[in-house]
Amino acid sequence: MPRSPKCWPSWFGAGVDVFRLNMAHGKVEDYDLIVRDIRQIGRQMQRALGVLVDLAGPKIRLGVLVEDPTECTAGERV
Repeated sequence: MPRSPKCWPSWFGAGVDVFRLNMAHGKVEDYDLIVRDIRQIGRQMQRALGVLVDLAGPKIRLGVLVEDPTECTAGERV
């Protein structure tokens, strides 16, 4: 979402009433400001605006693979 609250009122005219925030990117402090802006604009427009918070899931990172890989077959428990 652009950090430009000036353009948001036009979105409401187009039917937007819920904002989805992808928490996988950015800082909590940034999202705090965005939620405050959404709430303020909602009060000014006398509309209830929703905020959907999409929390970041686990991040799987791969490093250097071992030289002797383990092969798995379907149904096998590892």
